[in-house]
Amino acid sequence: MVFWIALALGAACSAPTTRIGLALGVPEGGGEEEYLRALRQQIRLGLDAGNLSLKWDEFEAQSGKPLEDGLGVARFAGQRLVLTIATIDTVRRRLPKDVEGLAWDDSRLAERFEAFLGKVLARAKPYVSWLSLGNEVDPYLASHPDEVEPYLRFLARARQVVRRLAPGTAVGVTVTCRDSQKRPDLARRLQAGMDVTIATYYPLDGFRPTVGSVDRDFAFLLRLAGDRPLVLQEIGCPSSPLVGSSEDLQAGFVRSVFEQLGLHGGRIPAAVFFAQTDFPSSLLGVLEGYYGIRDEQFRAFLGSLGLLDAKGRPKKAWRVFAENMARLRPVGGEYL
Repeated sequence: MVFWIALALGAACSAPTTRIGLALGVPEGGGEEEYLRALRQQIRLGLDAGNLSLKWDEFEAQSGKPLEDGLGVARFAGQRLVLTIATIDTVRRRLPKDVEGLAWDDSRLAERFEAFLGKVLARAKPYVSWLSLGNEVDPYLASHPDEVEPYLRFLARARQVVRRLAPGTAVGVTVTCRDSQKRPDLARRLQAGMDVTIATYYPLDGFRPTVGSVDRDFAFLLRLAGDRPLVLQEIGCPSSPLVGSSEDLQAGFVRSVFEQLGLHGGRIPAAVFFAQTDFPSSLLGVLEGYYGIRDEQFRAFLGSLGLLDAKGRPKKAWRVFAENMARLRPVGGEYL
């Protein structure tokens, strides 16, 4: 899930075109110096791809600042970006107020979105390799089946706009691994006509991790992609005992994902781990409100996805991640 503007950096994997990312985060209460330290930490790992999420309504309300912030990091670090435009964001539509009540296939919405894409791509095109037209759209559409057909028409038109404005940019729409497994027909319909399959991957039963299924999950996602490349927009596993996890289990998951990337890297041009640090406690209440879930396990899941804890201290998964990155791209520097 993309819960904030996830700025992630990545490195070449077993195939020359494969990049690995890690969503940028800073310790709780951190300021500018901590942000720069976190960025330097990623650069020392040899990371060079990223994920930037934009919510259409927020972009316009903030005069494009979320995009400019993300592109600033991309310019600094030489990133290639997965750009996710959250027209749907997991549980809700994210449209500006003047069009929020329109049907997805209303021509007025399509024209507004085309103008928005023009503004975004004029700035972002040099940095974007993969573009998603919606974030984790399958949970929302499963709860609003009457919107499926109009949204598919919206996607088809938007895809043509991107191809005209930014030829060479691979277009897709983000689905979740678990919801796609529950509703494969919907997931397949969302891939029709797309250039790339984009997915988030959290190995969960409810909020409890099921890390023994990594090889089967990768096999499923690759079948879903078919002859399209597969981009893993987010890959995460919690470490909290409150959801039946641990630092050892999280580290084992990271190790298993790297093994799968080694086997299938030629089909996966980008894979972004989530996240560098645990979310600060001050953010967890905000996220519970956004997703409409007040649950101790949900909070524990959200609050323990980092490879570093909220104070910036390494978990066992951090060492596994760093050792794999050192093996794939030894660039020097201290990062453990």
